[in-house]
Amino acid sequence: ATGIFFPGCFLNSFDLEITSGYWFVVLAAVLCSLVPMFYILRVSEVKKMGERLRLSFDKTVRKRLFVYSFQNALIGIGAGLVIPWLPLVFQNGMGASSLQLMAMVTASNLAIAIGWFIVPKFAEARGSVLLISACQLASVAFLLAIPYSAFSLLLVATLFTARSLFMLIPTPVLNAYIMNIVTEEIRASFWAISQLAWTVAFSAGYAVSGFMWADDYSKVEPFIYCSVLYAVATLIFYFYFRGVAEPKDLPHTV
Repeated sequence: ATGIFFPGCFLNSFDLEITSGYWFVVLAAVLCSLVPMFYILRVSEVKKMGERLRLSFDKTVRKRLFVYSFQNALIGIGAGLVIPWLPLVFQNGMGASSLQLMAMVTASNLAIAIGWFIVPKFAEARGSVLLISACQLASVAFLLAIPYSAFSLLLVATLFTARSLFMLIPTPVLNAYIMNIVTEEIRASFWAISQLAWTVAFSAGYAVSGFMWADDYSKVEPFIYCSVLYAVATLIFYFYFRGVAEPKDLPHTV
């Protein structure tokens, strides 16, 4: 919210250079980063012997890594096509002011923060894979509806908040699930490779999206492409990982 609000606010209200507004963004970020440190220093953990980094996986883990990285890459490409451009879409394509944009982003983040307290209970009741997939598919519907709702900025804000909520609230459950289905000694490697797939794909999608938007932020096509990629990735995740049980879900044997 500060990154969106401060530059425009200081430019319009105080006639300061836009760079001055970004200095306040940096200052706000520094202050926000200091507060958690006082809590982090009070957290203790049991020290364990270090594990040798492993990049050699068995056949089962290789298949899981490939499927998860592939669907992660599809999500990364889709995100690169639309997500970084949403502030410009809302302002230049739909006429939102800096203050309205800040309110939209803030409301979205608050909804996600509240959702993170609630979502683990649903995972316990319905299962991690089903919850993750259902939330992500729901987010696609809200995302696809955004460009068709430009006639009402309030409706756009509601759809944007709902999209962010459903796409991001399963994140803690997803992280826990992935860490549970791989053994402790290869978690770092598994996670790093899968995140690299997302990052590289996002960068590629972001590079292509500049030509796709071409200074016309009223286009619908990028939203369609992004939604299709999200939906395909989610279905791949569901149909493969619904058969991969977490260790706590496996039947006990005597």
